[in-house]
Amino acid sequence: MATDTDRAVAPIIGVVLLIGLTVILAATIAAFTLDMQPPSADQVLETDPQTQDTPDVAFSFSQTRGLTTITHDGGDALDADSVTIETDGGSQVWADSGRVDKGDSRTVSGSGVRVLYEGEVLAESGA
Repeated sequence: MATDTDRAVAPIIGVVLLIGLTVILAATIAAFTLDMQPPSADQVLETDPQTQDTPDVAFSFSQTRGLTTITHDGGDALDADSVTIETDGGSQVWADSGRVDKGDSRTVSGSGVRVLYEGEVLAESGA
């Protein structure tokens, strides 16, 4: 027959095994986590959403007697000095400072008007 002292050995062994398993698992997770290198500056720039996002904006165009009026119909506000208006006759900045918000408009002469933000086409007349 088993004595009371023999029965206490099995639970102690189980507890020791569980603690050992927990320590090994924690060490493995720590090794993977601490071994990771932070991203380089090039990787951060490539994945920075603010440098790659195109503004969500709508423009409308109306033409009268060789003049085209461009109106910001809604969406994101833009830095005015980053907005370029291209026509068949050349290009010009929307304004030297300030913001382009909903309802703002600009009239230019010429046709084939394109609105660019930091070099990327946002809208074109007739498109």
